[in-house]
Amino acid sequence: MSLLQTITFFFESLFNKNSPEVQKKIQMKKLDKEISAFQPLIFKNGRVLPNFAEACRLLYINTKPINELLYSTICGPDAARNRRFEAQLVVTGFSSEGQKIVESLSYEERKKQLENTAMTTSQIFDHQHKALEKITHELGTPAFAHIDKDLNLLNQLFDLSKFSFVTVLQVFDPNFISADLNYQPAFQEIYIDRMVNILEDMYYLIAGLKLSNSTLNALIALESLRKGTSSLDNQESEIADNVKKIAYILKHIISEEKIKLLIAYGRNDINYVPKKAKYELSARRNFNEMIQVRFNTDEQRIKSEMKDEKINNELSRLFGDVSLLRLNGYNNETNAKLLANAQVSFTWIMPMQILKTFLFIFMTEPIRLLLNNIVIEGFFNNSQFKTEFAADIFAALESSENLQAFEDSFASGKPNDVAMIEGYIRDAHKDPDFFKKLEMNVNNINAQASKLISREINSLNKLSKHLELLIQDAKKPASEIISNLKVLMMSSRNRDNSDLLEKQYPKWEIFFEIMKNYAIING
Repeated sequence: MSLLQTITFFFESLFNKNSPEVQKKIQMKKLDKEISAFQPLIFKNGRVLPNFAEACRLLYINTKPINELLYSTICGPDAARNRRFEAQLVVTGFSSEGQKIVESLSYEERKKQLENTAMTTSQIFDHQHKALEKITHELGTPAFAHIDKDLNLLNQLFDLSKFSFVTVLQVFDPNFISADLNYQPAFQEIYIDRMVNILEDMYYLIAGLKLSNSTLNALIALESLRKGTSSLDNQESEIADNVKKIAYILKHIISEEKIKLLIAYGRNDINYVPKKAKYELSARRNFNEMIQVRFNTDEQRIKSEMKDEKINNELSRLFGDVSLLRLNGYNNETNAKLLANAQVSFTWIMPMQILKTFLFIFMTEPIRLLLNNIVIEGFFNNSQFKTEFAADIFAALESSENLQAFEDSFASGKPNDVAMIEGYIRDAHKDPDFFKKLEMNVNNINAQASKLISREINSLNKLSKHLELLIQDAKKPASEIISNLKVLMMSSRNRDNSDLLEKQYPKWEIFFEIMKNYAIING
C-alpha cells in the first residue's frame, strides 16, 4: 500500500468507519497482516514469494514417484486393473482368518472343496455361503472404517500428483526445466493477481488432504502388491520419505487454510469460499459387490459344470462317438474371454450343444419326410389327435430353425453381436460402466438360451409322446389311431425311414433324461 493510500485509509477509518466499503478495507488490511505473518514467509506486499514456489517444487518432486505407483495400480486408465488392485488392498485389511476365507472363496478353491467326500454337496455349498457371510460381516466392523478414507485420500493424492506444478513454477522462473533435476531455479516474487486461478486449482485438490501413517501403509501395501513381494528393500523408506515431505508442506507451508486466505486476498473478498473436490468412493462397497457377484457367478458355473460332468456317460449312450456340435457365438471360446475379463459367463453352453447335436442326428430329413407323410396321408380315427400331432411335428421341426436364429443373433450387426461383446470386454478396462453393460448383455443372452432350451425340449417331448403311441399302434394287428398306419409305414418310400425311427426312438428317452438336468419337462 502506497503512502497516499495509507493516509487515505487512515482518515476513512477515522471519519467514515461504519461504511461497508471502509469495513471491507479494514478486513482486508487485517487479512494482509495475517497472511504476511505466515511462517515461513510466502506472501508480502501483495506478492507471492519464492518460498511458495519452492514448496511447489518439492511437492512436484515428491508426488512424482507416488503418481507412478498409483497410476500403475488403482488410478490408471485400466479400470479392471484398478479394481483388482483396489480389491487386493481391501483384502490386506482383513484379519489373518479373514484373508484365508477370501482365498477359500475363489473358483478353484471352491471346486476343490467339492472333492470332500465327508460332506454332501449341499453341505459344502452351505459352508461356503456361511464363509461369505463372515467376510461381509468383517467388512462392516470398525477395523475396516479407515479403508474407504484411505482409498479416497490416495485418489486425491493422485489427482494432486497430476497437478501442473511445472506451469506454476515457470510463472516464478520462466527458465524452469522439469527434465533437468540439477537445475537451480531462480524464483521471483509474483503479484498475487497472477496467482489467484492457480491458487484456486491447488485449493480444489488439497482441501481435506490429510496424510497419515494409515495412508503411508496403504501406499506400501500397493507397492508390495505391484512388485509381488513383501520385501521392498529401500523402496519402503523412499515412499515414507515422499509422504513425510508432502504431509509437512501441506500442513506447515501451503496448507489449505493458508491458500484459502491467499485466495480471499486475491479476490478482495474476505468471505470468498473456493470450491473443493469431493471423494466419496467406497472401496468396501465395491469389494462387497464384487465378491458377491463373483461368488454367485462361480456357484452357477460350478453347478453347471457338475451337471455337465454328471451326464458325460449318458452322452456316450446317446451320441456314441459323435462329438457335441459347436454353436456360433455361444461357445467355449467366447466364454473363455468372459471368464478371463469379467464376473459373468455363458451358463447354457453344454445343453445348447446337446440340443443342436440331437437335432442334427435324430431330426434328419428322412424322419421329417416320414412324419409329414403320416400327417398328410394318414386316416386318423381321432381328429383332435391329428391336430395335436401335426402341431407337435411343426413345433419340433421349427426347433432347428429357432436354434439357428439364436446362433445368427451373434453375427455382425445382430443383437448378440460377438464383436459387441468383445468391445464391452475391451472398453470395460477403461470405463467400469461397460462392465455393467457386459453383465446385462450376457445375462440377457443366458435368459434367451434358457428359454430356448425349455421351449424346444418341451416341443420335442410332446412329439415324442405321440411317436411312442404310433410305434406301439403300428405293432397291433389293427391300428387304432391311424387306420392305414401299417400301410404307410411299410410302403417302399417309408419303410427305411420307419425302421430308422423305431431304431432311434429309445435314444429319445435318454435325451430327455439328460435334459431334465437343464429344464423342467412338462408331462
